[in-house]
Amino acid sequence: MNILFYVTCTPSPLNGGIERVSHILAKEFIKEHHTCYCIYFKEIDATYTSDVYEETFYIPYNHTNNIEKIRNIIESKNIDVVLNQVGGFWEIGTALTKLHNILKFKLLTTYHSNPIENHYILKHRYSQYNNLKEFIYFSLYHLCPSIIENRIISLKHRLFTNEILGSNKYLFLSEAYKNDVIQQYKIQDSPNIISLPNPLTYNTFFPIENYKNLKKKQVLIVARFDELYKRISKALAIWKSLEQYGYNGWKLIIIGYGEDEPTYRKMINDLDIQEIEIIGKVSPEKYYKESSIFLMTSVLEGWPMTIQEAMQFGCIPLAFDTFSAIHEIIQDGENGYIIKDNDNTSYIQKLMDLMNAPEQRIKMAENAIESRRKYSADKIARYWLHIIEN
Repeated sequence: MNILFYVTCTPSPLNGGIERVSHILAKEFIKEHHTCYCIYFKEIDATYTSDVYEETFYIPYNHTNNIEKIRNIIESKNIDVVLNQVGGFWEIGTALTKLHNILKFKLLTTYHSNPIENHYILKHRYSQYNNLKEFIYFSLYHLCPSIIENRIISLKHRLFTNEILGSNKYLFLSEAYKNDVIQQYKIQDSPNIISLPNPLTYNTFFPIENYKNLKKKQVLIVARFDELYKRISKALAIWKSLEQYGYNGWKLIIIGYGEDEPTYRKMINDLDIQEIEIIGKVSPEKYYKESSIFLMTSVLEGWPMTIQEAMQFGCIPLAFDTFSAIHEIIQDGENGYIIKDNDNTSYIQKLMDLMNAPEQRIKMAENAIESRRKYSADKIARYWLHIIEN
């Protein structure tokens, strides 16, 4: 088959979750002798571009002749299947639906985000508007929230209904998100609406028999430096609170990049936070392998690949209960901990318990590793091919 991926940014596994997932799936599809192509609409400098696609095409978002450009690619490359990885982008979804009705290729659309994130954005981005239109919209929300909430529900109902009806299959990253959409936006349930999580990034699993030799007294954060969503300041405050008990040789490593990095570095300096290091933008694989505990303080996630990656390398996750899919990833007390949102005291206690219990860490690390095996790239790719072929 000739398979066309539609993604956001310049195709590179380092550019973002959608790009990484698409790269992993395309790599697996090629092993089965399929040919993969890619369209993207946002150019970003990439130190490493994906080499799995036969050809890539840049089509800027919202140009008037986009539908003809997409059609030319589908026809000239004899595309059998389009994997729309940017579900929720109205113009792209509309264009692909129109072409799907004309050209009769299979269209599978995936919604890669948390489907109810708009409600959080309106509540918390009031002071971070980008233009006058956003300022008016956010202001109206705080003046008359019920009107704006109903407007969101109406728009989302229309968006999801159009994309679901226009696709052969519509995929959410978790069963919880599928149910959220059906209930929150009053969507008619259908066999065409399914859930399928993202695959693991790496092909290897941590050798649990070498745990004591390879693991360090090291706590890890891997995240984009975006305070609105990731709330790394909360993790810094939690780590500072441990100081009164003594770190006992433990260190916090933070890997990531983004516009809020200066804020975090200032916070570390102002509070004189000890035993901490910001590494920056590097491959986290080495740090997953040697770290024992993984911290996530995000207020919103889709299907966070960083937790998946941490768990496959025996790095035990702690996360706040802020998105419904977290309960499909972590079994509380078995392979990680889920803590009530904003309950910093409980978060600190669970972290200290793990730091002081080496045998418990080994057992939970083993559970974490075993729970990720069903998400290996080859297994998830087989699910995808089964969906495509049926």
